[in-house]
Amino acid sequence: MAIKKIIWVLPQKKFNYSGISKYNLKLIQILKKNYSIKKVYVKNSKNIFHNFFNKTILLNNKLKKFRNKDNILLIPEEGLGYIGILNKNFFKKKIIIIHDIKKLEDYKNLNIIEIIKFFYLKINYLFLRYFDKIITVSVTTQKRLSKIGQKSLVIYNLFHKPKNKTINIIKVRNPKKKILLNIGSEHSFKNIGTIIKAMRYLENYIFIKVGDPISKINRSKNEELIRNFNLENKVFLLNKISQKRLYNLIYTSDIYIAPSYSEGFGRTTIEAQMLNKKIICSNIPINREILGKTASYVNNFNDPYSWYKKILNDKNKNNKSLYKQNYSRFLFKKKYNKYNKLLLKIIRS
Repeated sequence: MAIKKIIWVLPQKKFNYSGISKYNLKLIQILKKNYSIKKVYVKNSKNIFHNFFNKTILLNNKLKKFRNKDNILLIPEEGLGYIGILNKNFFKKKIIIIHDIKKLEDYKNLNIIEIIKFFYLKINYLFLRYFDKIITVSVTTQKRLSKIGQKSLVIYNLFHKPKNKTINIIKVRNPKKKILLNIGSEHSFKNIGTIIKAMRYLENYIFIKVGDPISKINRSKNEELIRNFNLENKVFLLNKISQKRLYNLIYTSDIYIAPSYSEGFGRTTIEAQMLNKKIICSNIPINREILGKTASYVNNFNDPYSWYKKILNDKNKNNKSLYKQNYSRFLFKKKYNKYNKLLLKIIRS
């Protein structure tokens, strides 16, 4: 029988600008011409316990009314793997998107909240076998997934190049200080503390980190580092800001810093590259996969002094044509036809 509808679960609406939400919404944009898509959002949560209830009992109850052998169920991320077993026989096909496969060592600070999250994810990995198809966001994630016995198909993150009218250039800035920028959360694997420590040595730089910390414990630790090293005038931790202001910050920054030691993709490096920003990042497989020779790499990425030396002495110049050649691999318009065919194949096979 023909497919009636795709029931597409999405993260909480307050995370609409997160990497996971952006990824899923781009795929919906591709498929909506071929299928009727019903978006089902996880309800906004106030804390970890509220979040657990909303992602388990409440979400599954929402999905019950869409159970139909002619419907496809699409799950947006690995943290919802248990939905597969709870809806084992109620849909025509179940598909899940895997952004990353975490290891315990990715949470080096080992605070209690992150340990709970890790084991929650690990349990969800066990339920991946109840899905008919798995999509991964990178070859790096695909390889990690294969190590736990799961096959998948790769669909990269997709991007629209910012229009010129989106960017309102900030004309007032301190010419004596260069701006280092990072966008993201403050989970342990984001490695923000290492950059804060490196700022002790970087006299002519300021560091701006933008984004919901997600981990309040790690935000407190980072703020403590700033106070202990008297970096209040050199390091700035900003929460959510408008997309327009975000593009302003990227545009006016000098170097985009990506210190993470574990990522499934890392959208923000490509977003920075589309605005011709120089990137210095950790030498990890995903960065090599999506950035290749267009970035500078720090081998000893947990060492603040290594970041200091690379930032201060890096000889790589901005190369707009090379940047464009790289980020063009991920442009929505360029990949639309290829990924449309692949998604149709995944859904219909």
